[in-house]
Amino acid sequence: SIVIRGPGEVGERMRELFGKLDRPALRDLSLSWPGTADSYPQRLPDLYAGEPLIVVTKLSNLHGTLEARGTGSESAWATSLPLARAAHAPGIARLWAQRRIEHLEQSLDRGANAAAVRDEVLRIAFDHHLVSKYTSLIAVEQMPVRDESEDLASTRIANGEPAGSLAYAATATSAPLQILVGLVLLLIAAGLAWCGRRRETHAITA
Repeated sequence: SIVIRGPGEVGERMRELFGKLDRPALRDLSLSWPGTADSYPQRLPDLYAGEPLIVVTKLSNLHGTLEARGTGSESAWATSLPLARAAHAPGIARLWAQRRIEHLEQSLDRGANAAAVRDEVLRIAFDHHLVSKYTSLIAVEQMPVRDESEDLASTRIANGEPAGSLAYAATATSAPLQILVGLVLLLIAAGLAWCGRRRETHAITA
């Protein structure tokens, strides 16, 4: 990849890119694995200076030596890597599975059996929990469920209101307010009646 920070750099960066593509560091790369190997990409591209080449492989054993060969600009190139020096890291198996699924899906364009490809993709996707053209991920909410064998118990809790206070529980209707207004009106009516009786008593005694 190249970075172009402005229109003035386009010509220079493109010349660098074309020059780089015209002179790869290594051509005709090949890898020889010990035992049975399932590698991706199966056809290795040319290797350019400053760019890594990532190959993921499923091996039948981790013993032996990896032999790598290629053709440089002036001579042949070869090197070996003992597999005993390999380090274990999480996620490599999933990376191989992704490349395997991509290879299988691309094989459909080359006339591969659709049913066989689907079965193999499903198996790998399920084993490694991956998304493919045949699978997807679904979020499932797990609600806690009470064991029916457990006995439920209820306890009556005393109201914590102050003594002598008049309070009503909050509800969705105005019934408590209407009751309170009715009580106030009754008290007023009783007071008026009492005052009327006093006036009548005073009138008779006078």
